Amino acid sequence: MAAYIPDTRIDPSQYGALVHHWCSKNGQKISNMNKKHRTKYDYIHCMGTKNLPQLIHEMTTKARGKQPSRAQIYINTRTRKDGSIVNEKAANVIEELKKHMVEEAESSNNSQTTQDSTNWKNDIYSKVKGSEKRGRVRCLGKIARHASSSSNSHANHRVKTLENLLGNLVSVLQVRSLKIHKLMRFYKL
Repeated sequence: MAAYIPDTRIDPSQYGALVHHWCSKNGQKISNMNKKHRTKYDYIHCMGTKNLPQLIHEMTTKARGKQPSRAQIYINTRTRKDGSIVNEKAANVIEELKKHMVEEAESSNNSQTTQDSTNWKNDIYSKVKGSEKRGRVRCLGKIARHASSSSNSHANHRVKTLENLLGNLVSVLQVRSLKIHKLMRFYKL
């Protein structure tokens, strides 16, 4: 099995170790446990190895700079290339999202308002799927979290310390610059 390497980009020594791991009892145990856990997961996607920031960038480029909403991202990541949806639960969510998107489009035509794609608390997706858990924003990939107040105060203290240090360095440089100018005048350089 390890003699044939299906992809030329794979280093033969690494492939041998990988096949050895796959065939080991520990590798089989991990694989079976992961299969069992994946069967319990209801909200699967069909993005493959592409990450959300890449997908969002592609969708933004296709839309000529308009960032997609979380509802559009959810629909895109749960719809296969052939147009089918990954499972029944995702199909139900997509149906609800589309219904709300149509309603919002009709109401925005009447009131001339536009939904901000970064308004995560009151967008269509949160209306259908519920509010976010603390520190998490679904359908956007890994994003920076808001720092807690204790780490904010530590960061503010560090910034003030660095500002004081910088101010001291500037004053030392100014004093030395004056001394250099005095010496240059004294020696008439």
